[in-house]
Amino acid sequence: MKVFYKILIAPAVAILFLIALGVLSYSAMTHQRSMLGEVFNTRFANYQLVAESAQEIGEVHSSVYRLFTWIGNLKEDKIKQITDQQKAKIDAVAKSASAFGARPDLTAGERKSAEAIVKQLAKYKKDVDTAIDLSMVDVNTGMSAMQTADGGFQELLKEFRALVQIEKQLAQDSYDSAGSAFGRDMTLLLATIALALAVSATIAFFMSRRIVGPLKYAIVVAHHIAGGDLTSDIRVSGSDETAQLMQALKEMNAALAKVVGEVRRDADTIATASSQIAAGNMDLSSRTEEQASALEQTAASVEELTATVKHNADNAQQANQLAASASQVAVQGGDVVAQVVQTMGDINSSSKKIVDIIGVIDGIAFQTNILALNAAV
Repeated sequence: MKVFYKILIAPAVAILFLIALGVLSYSAMTHQRSMLGEVFNTRFANYQLVAESAQEIGEVHSSVYRLFTWIGNLKEDKIKQITDQQKAKIDAVAKSASAFGARPDLTAGERKSAEAIVKQLAKYKKDVDTAIDLSMVDVNTGMSAMQTADGGFQELLKEFRALVQIEKQLAQDSYDSAGSAFGRDMTLLLATIALALAVSATIAFFMSRRIVGPLKYAIVVAHHIAGGDLTSDIRVSGSDETAQLMQALKEMNAALAKVVGEVRRDADTIATASSQIAAGNMDLSSRTEEQASALEQTAASVEELTATVKHNADNAQQANQLAASASQVAVQGGDVVAQVVQTMGDINSSSKKIVDIIGVIDGIAFQTNILALNAAV
């Protein structure tokens, strides 16, 4: 796995947990909203409906008693108007109770109380209507008939109170359920957060070791190479960037070892060649010294030969002088002298040849000295 992806794993896991946390939070908030909506829109609305209905019936009952008080002073049409208003209120409460009892989300207790209230309202309406009709003939008789309506009213209030208690209990149950759900949601959210932290920290620590460990090993290998130790056994594992770095260090180490080996072999070859050249130079020097010594000996011999030749030349010159003297004697002496002159001429010719030989020997000696000097250099 690439180092880029290793670095992204921990944040990616954290992001996934954040997304899961967001989904859970949204679900929990939605559930809480639903529970609160049920408490307010259902339980509180039901409680409010029951309370308002009970209050409405109470006002009707009070209005009927006030009507009995005023009935002797009111006209028939006014009495009828008031009676119709109270009956309309009773009908409205009965209609609300019937609609309430027909709802499908009611519990069995709610539905039973609603049905009982509808029946009690019908009976109470009938009793009130009878009492009002009798009071128009005789107030006392009407008041006596209201005793029956009072009993129905008390039963009706009892049913309303029972339904109120049911709605209170259901509202409390909904509240407790919402509280329990909130606690569970909070526990789940906290557990998710703790799990996200633990998993993210574990992955981050693991990935850090997976990244830092090979890098530390690469640093150690690089220090060994920098210190001149090319004998390290470099291990390469994986295929990420750190593994590629280790492979590059391994190849560099091998290349450097190869270069050092080649340099060492070349240095050994150069050292051997240098030794051979030094030996050759020593041999050449020895031979040059021997040749110089031989040339010196030759030069000495040539000098001795030159001295001898010069000595012979001197002797020849003396002989030439003697020959000249003899020639004079020979002139005086006739044929003997002529023969002596001829002999001396031969000697003179030989002397010239000797002089030429001496010149040649001098040239050879000169060249020999030059060679000796070159050899000595």
